Amino acid sequence: MKYEFISIGGWCGPKLAMYQAKILDEENLPFDYIRSTVRGIIDSIENNFSNYFPDPEMDKRFYSYKSFIGKHTGFFHNENPNDTQVIESINRKIARWHSKLELKSNIFFIRYCITPNYKTELEELHELSKLLKTKYTSINFRILFLVPDQPKTEYYKYDGDYIFVFAVNDKSYDNNNLGYEVAPLFNFIKENDLFERIPEMNSIELVTPTSRLFYVDGHPCINDFSKYI
Repeated sequence: MKYEFISIGGWCGPKLAMYQAKILDEENLPFDYIRSTVRGIIDSIENNFSNYFPDPEMDKRFYSYKSFIGKHTGFFHNENPNDTQVIESINRKIARWHSKLELKSNIFFIRYCITPNYKTELEELHELSKLLKTKYTSINFRILFLVPDQPKTEYYKYDGDYIFVFAVNDKSYDNNNLGYEVAPLFNFIKENDLFERIPEMNSIELVTPTSRLFYVDGHPCINDFSKYI
């Protein structure tokens, strides 16, 4: 069975891991290299990405990056939302998103938790799953939710609504290691057809993630993050 893999954030980790593990080498999509909330993804799908762009003023709190942050998204890779070329590039990414989701495909959406309160993100993923099912009727999909800072990378459980939760032992400050650290997840996908059966739950407990992906330069990387603290 052929699969498509699509990153739905919350940072660049999923796309980097897929690229390094050599399971994906395609042009970028809207959530590949930004910080994003699950609520922001839902809003983008419901409102045709009209609220996708962050605030037009550079946020001076982030001294290591040219940073533009908004309610739903944060740009930290020198993508100035006032720049015509950046806007055109993002619009191409949005067009690719629509094209992919209009095709009859088997898609794995990969979401990397970036907040300490992973349960809130998981609750919102259930809402996103229902929206995807209603909005994109031609696709079969599964959502892979990766919770970092765990002792071992392994499958945890199926949480309903097509959502599979994985524990991830990552070293995400060393981005060159991400493909290696997440490789057991991709191996699990290859060995288990998640479109045909639900693997049994593992008897593990998730450790509460640290806040290292929640903050950039000591500040929350998206404005609307107070509920995740």
